[in-house]
Amino acid sequence: MKLRNALLVAYRFPPLGGSGVQRAVKLARYLPAEGWRVHVLTTGHTHDPQLDANLGDELGNDVVVHRILGYEPGAIAKKACRWLDRRIGSSSFATKWEDRLYWRLDRWWNKLQMPETEMLWVASAVKAARRIIRRHQIQVVITTSPPHSTQWVGRALQRRLSIPWIADLRDPVLDNFAYDPATRRTDRYWRRMERTTVNQASRIVVTCPELADCLQKRYTAIDASRFSTITNGYDPADRAQGSNLISRSDGRFVLGYVGSFYRAQTIAPLLEAVRRLTAARPDLAARFELRVVGSVSAQQRKFLRDTDDAFLQLLGYLGHDHAVNEMAAADALFLMTPVNKGGRFCIPSKTFEYLAFGRHIIALTHRGTELTRTLAEAGNVTLVEHGDTVRLVQALEACYESWLAGKLDQPRNQQVVGRYRRDRLAADYARILNECVCSTPDVNLVPTAGTVWEAA
Repeated sequence: MKLRNALLVAYRFPPLGGSGVQRAVKLARYLPAEGWRVHVLTTGHTHDPQLDANLGDELGNDVVVHRILGYEPGAIAKKACRWLDRRIGSSSFATKWEDRLYWRLDRWWNKLQMPETEMLWVASAVKAARRIIRRHQIQVVITTSPPHSTQWVGRALQRRLSIPWIADLRDPVLDNFAYDPATRRTDRYWRRMERTTVNQASRIVVTCPELADCLQKRYTAIDASRFSTITNGYDPADRAQGSNLISRSDGRFVLGYVGSFYRAQTIAPLLEAVRRLTAARPDLAARFELRVVGSVSAQQRKFLRDTDDAFLQLLGYLGHDHAVNEMAAADALFLMTPVNKGGRFCIPSKTFEYLAFGRHIIALTHRGTELTRTLAEAGNVTLVEHGDTVRLVQALEACYESWLAGKLDQPRNQQVVGRYRRDRLAADYARILNECVCSTPDVNLVPTAGTVWEAA
């Protein structure tokens, strides 16, 4: 089968880690089976608190990765390190100097209160993308964000080359639960970003149907057919395997949480519920453990107490394979959406891995959302509405008692869970790619005189 060529612009890509990387990796992995060879355009530096190099191991030969350095702090530090290494011939010294330079540049940039660092990558990415498109006969461009400045790359390529552009919004822009612009200038930047993306992209793909509805109401002139919802999902190949499973012999009930706590995604209600439960049930206190796999921001750490050490284990960020092992080893899993209004537009990407790889789920969510409907339909889930601390305490206690009795896990509807396999979602994405290419005139691929492709 002759493959068509697609360019996937994803600033976050292995060895960078985190939940947002999964979508790009799985698209790159499974689109070739649907007739699309994927070229990935990503950053060339690795200055990030979340690294997971193993994620790139699953990519096949039909995936070509182009790493480009822009002018963001991590990229400048990387370029400076290369120059220093050539000058003095000491890579270890240059690497130490690179880290120090990066942190200084990053702090300086943050003081400027600009929208986001990755906007400094856009110009270099556009230049490189034009070369990739011409050399490899790319037929469609996908820009996945956050970082949302990535969407400017798609807009520039569409404008200059008349190429179909699919804007993939993994998270909302203005309706994000963490949206809090530092200045009016920043607010104007993001409003222009969303308006331009929605108005100009050939298709807008979101991960939550509530967000698609919200955008359609905000931009009434846009035909509803240009909006598509393709959720995140799970890959059966990621399932924890035999010897990799975490073994426990301490006889404690383990409630697992995979993800970060920051801003409105707050650990406070969960901590309060566990404290109330362990205070009321001394017999339970010594047998209850909460394991958090992910970062906890400095703001969220203010909710912690010294006495929480009796039940709380903070494991920090772990690679995806280790996170899946933690899901499989827990007796129950905790899922929550951010407590504010923006949480209604959020379906945590780990939801589907919880359903596929984990056991009973306690979900603290907003009422009447697609997430709650999906969880209820899948089964083996206890739903709790935001703000109902009493109900959350009762849910934790009921799960513990069911665990003691060996009756916690109930059958889960595998037909529902199966809808969210990554390969099936990639097939849905391929249909959008095909529609865009078939409905768009040929791309202007006339080479620029003297252009030579070089990886930065």
